[in-house]
Amino acid sequence: MAREFVPVYTATSSSAFGDRKDVCTFAAVLAAAVAVAFSGLGDELPIDGHEALVARTADCMIQRRSMLTPILNNAYRLNKPPLNYWLAILADRLVYPDGRVSPFEARLPSALGGLLMACGVWIAGRVLYDRWTGLAAGFATTSSFGFAGYTHSAIPEMLYSGLCTAGLAAFIVAEFDRRKQRPRWAVSTNVMLGWLFLGLAGLAKGPQLPIIIVLGLWGFNARASGWRVASRNLQVAVGFPLFLVVWGWWYVYIAATVPQTDAVMVGGQLSKHWLPQLASLWRWCLPYPYYPVRAATLAAPWLVPYALGVVAPWLPGVNPDRATKRLWWLVVVAMAILSVPAHRRWYYLMPLLGVICLVSLVAFRAWGHSWGNRHPRGWRTLLGVHALLLGLACPLLAVQIGGKAPALSWGAAAMLAAACLFVAALLVCPTLPFLPNTQVEARIVLLLFCGVIVVSLALRNGKLLATDRSLVRRAFLARVGNEVAPADALFAGRGSWKVAQYYLHRDIPEPQPAKVRQAIKRERTVWLIDLDAAGPALEFRTHRLLYAVVLQTHGYRLLRVTAAAPVAEKPDSGPDGGAHGAGASRGESPNRPDNPAK
Repeated sequence: MAREFVPVYTATSSSAFGDRKDVCTFAAVLAAAVAVAFSGLGDELPIDGHEALVARTADCMIQRRSMLTPILNNAYRLNKPPLNYWLAILADRLVYPDGRVSPFEARLPSALGGLLMACGVWIAGRVLYDRWTGLAAGFATTSSFGFAGYTHSAIPEMLYSGLCTAGLAAFIVAEFDRRKQRPRWAVSTNVMLGWLFLGLAGLAKGPQLPIIIVLGLWGFNARASGWRVASRNLQVAVGFPLFLVVWGWWYVYIAATVPQTDAVMVGGQLSKHWLPQLASLWRWCLPYPYYPVRAATLAAPWLVPYALGVVAPWLPGVNPDRATKRLWWLVVVAMAILSVPAHRRWYYLMPLLGVICLVSLVAFRAWGHSWGNRHPRGWRTLLGVHALLLGLACPLLAVQIGGKAPALSWGAAAMLAAACLFVAALLVCPTLPFLPNTQVEARIVLLLFCGVIVVSLALRNGKLLATDRSLVRRAFLARVGNEVAPADALFAGRGSWKVAQYYLHRDIPEPQPAKVRQAIKRERTVWLIDLDAAGPALEFRTHRLLYAVVLQTHGYRLLRVTAAAPVAEKPDSGPDGGAHGAGASRGESPNRPDNPAK
């Protein structure tokens, strides 16, 4: 017998947009976003290497009073636009104006970008489908790994993603207003807001994903009503110049004020990364679908809805409407375009995380109606097992990081009891009267709400993001600050200088041999931070230097580097051999094969 095709809910005509139920569901999504984004966001979570670049650059901009030209380590840092730096500086002036960007202040723009993404997802789901789709998509987005991880990171990914999602939602609302024959000024306002949000996204990281979103919307409208009508609907004649002005003025300013940067920023990236890859057509046929597989990390732990969303147009029992197909094609085309450059990173799809969750939840909901009606026991078992796993994860996530004795907190115990009750409701109760009459919607929403609480509990207790090693590294760098004077010459290894610069609040160059030799000739002694397993001493094997280990904790070392004494023919024959030279407490000549500093 052929399967019954259950149509996906097609949208908003059943009730007025903006009634009290909409306000309640929107408030629930916003509260979930706040709970996840601000749980464990403070200074207790150590800064990692990528975050240190953003936070330290903002520090340098404050110290040098250079708000338009980012500078890091006495060099221009122009590979990222400055919007994230500006917001971190503004957070410093509003939260605790001490001239130093704290970890909380550096991550605050990302947390606010997460709230913007959650609101945009709810608006898109509510306008395209109904309020319960917006609620479920909002819960799925806020409880995903991508949202939890990048709202707690100072890098501009989440701010970029929130602005892209807000721009897409503004265009969707404008299309809805146009079909409902709302006033022309309301439609134009939403369209201009969409262009403005996408322009700000370009100023946060770059115009790549905003351009993909605009071209996708333009192409969808052109296929339905022609290019002229599509251009008029999107108001390209006014909106595209607005987009260019919002994100492009800074590039023009930098090209005009900083010498030899226009070719690097504009033509360099294009010729270095994109054009050579376009010539390699085999990159379109990857050995495996990298982005569909690897991007599943962003949607975790909701992998079942994500898998259904990836194959939604061909899924038996699902009859996608036009809006779902358009969003699906937008994600697929973005995956194909991002596969062209050599640097494929799964978090490049972060701006489309909300769209992915929305399409996945629509497919999951339709599949639940089709498959769940025929196999209700299997449907309940699937949701019940997922809820039970979330409940069992609570005791593991409730222990404070760094704690020695595991203990079950009251929050974890309450969450575990709630998860068990939810499993019982899924398996026993035929209906839940206080939620929608449809069983599928009730169970999906409860399951996703369970995930929101679990993720916020994990973040509050330092799990998922912080590690014991990062805490030890922060404590070690605090000891380095007490040992090394601000005027001393200090270097750091290739993987060390980013974090060390931030926590020590000073410029720290990488230990190039020429710079180290010049510093030793000038000051006799320099300091070297080694946070890498390989150790920076390998870079100076051909130079007569002595390494004295002053501090050492869990593989992290602070080395005092001095010039070695002349090496005799027999290094072990006397004090001049270098093994027992002055100033070396644990170091030897690096020419020795048994040098422990190597």
